[in-house]
Amino acid sequence: SVAAGTLLNRMVSAHMDDFKATGPQAFLNWPRDVLSKAFGGDVKMEQESSFIHTGINHTRVQDKESGKFHYVLDQIEYASAIKPVTLPEPMKKDDEPLQGLLQNCCMVLLGATAWLLLTRMEIAVYVSALQRHMHAPRAVELRRLNRVIRWAQRNPRGLEYHKLPEPRILLAVGDSAFQAPADEGVSAGCNPLVMRGYILAWAHRTDVPHSASSASSSNQPGAARKVPQGVTVGRRRYQLQLLDYSAGKQNHVCRGVWSSELHNQCDMIEMASIIAGFTLEAAHGPQSGGALVQAMSQGQVPMSIEALTDSYSIFSYLAAAHLKLPAEKGTFYHLAYLRERLVSSLIGSYTWVDTRDMVADGLTKGRADRTALINMMHGNYELDHACHEYSELSTATPGNQCVQREPVAAPPLRVTNAVIEGAMNEYAETEENFIVDEFLLSTCYS
Repeated sequence: SVAAGTLLNRMVSAHMDDFKATGPQAFLNWPRDVLSKAFGGDVKMEQESSFIHTGINHTRVQDKESGKFHYVLDQIEYASAIKPVTLPEPMKKDDEPLQGLLQNCCMVLLGATAWLLLTRMEIAVYVSALQRHMHAPRAVELRRLNRVIRWAQRNPRGLEYHKLPEPRILLAVGDSAFQAPADEGVSAGCNPLVMRGYILAWAHRTDVPHSASSASSSNQPGAARKVPQGVTVGRRRYQLQLLDYSAGKQNHVCRGVWSSELHNQCDMIEMASIIAGFTLEAAHGPQSGGALVQAMSQGQVPMSIEALTDSYSIFSYLAAAHLKLPAEKGTFYHLAYLRERLVSSLIGSYTWVDTRDMVADGLTKGRADRTALINMMHGNYELDHACHEYSELSTATPGNQCVQREPVAAPPLRVTNAVIEGAMNEYAETEENFIVDEFLLSTCYS
């Protein structure tokens, strides 16, 4: 640990019998020596510019002019080996169910395609939609699966990892989708379809000067909004390394767009907290559970979380001086949870971005453009429109002095009736006017 005067000099990941190590060259022989003693002297350890680990090809790309290099992780060879299944000629109808061998082939083919999601984030929403129908697949699902496979084979790509300059932050971008059932679905007892999606990445942020964005400020919806106190407006771009993402059905019960967005933001911050704990241990060595809990509660992590959302209703609640009860009263504590993470500085800032810049749309909506996701896979993310940022550490005061809102003291565990009655009088139950953007989720495979 740092306290003991030593720094982390190597990292090793293991999956079954596949190991991957990183660190200075002088320390890379240690894993091979350990494995040789346990399994014999014929342990193979590759240190070439290209190698395969857990089915993923790792390639080092050297730039001859600048001398810099980056790594590309891809499954191009694996994807090219996947063979689509041809339907028998008599199966013309889309609703015709698959049975027997054809059903088993469809499920195996989908499982093989799902393995591609390790490096192909842009097809995750389609694979997730097909997985929801695997309990009783039809001919149309198999045709759509074949389309996804052929598209992935015609458009080979992977994840690019470039060296990031300092300072670095933990970027978290999240969006959800809520689709209410049609009238016939309501009468049949169908539930709404709620999708969640978020992306986590290490990133270096570069703020774009205001003069560069003033020319297009007239057609930016964010510029016409009333800016709350303590909120700054600007544009930015990110260089990043993709760490994790999620694209699938929301597990929480959601009554509408508000709760689906809020639950997704909470899930995103919780997963980002796990990665923040990893960065703490990477810098200071193994930590106890109690030490990690204390570090999270006090925001003492090497990289603070920078959260992005396109829900201005959630953003305005978090930026308000005092939390109020929303229309869905049961979500008040979820708002309080996010606010506490802001006060503790675990979340360095919360940013509202224009819907046109919300890259996570491609993880929840089939018709969303894939370009933003592909650019993020290549290590770039740029906000083309004005965004609003709120941080508990505000620099908007004269003299560029940082001031922080006084955090509200935690109430005792046992609260008297007088305190409860006073709190109920302060937060009168009023209907809130939410500003929400509703999107219909569509799984179009064309």
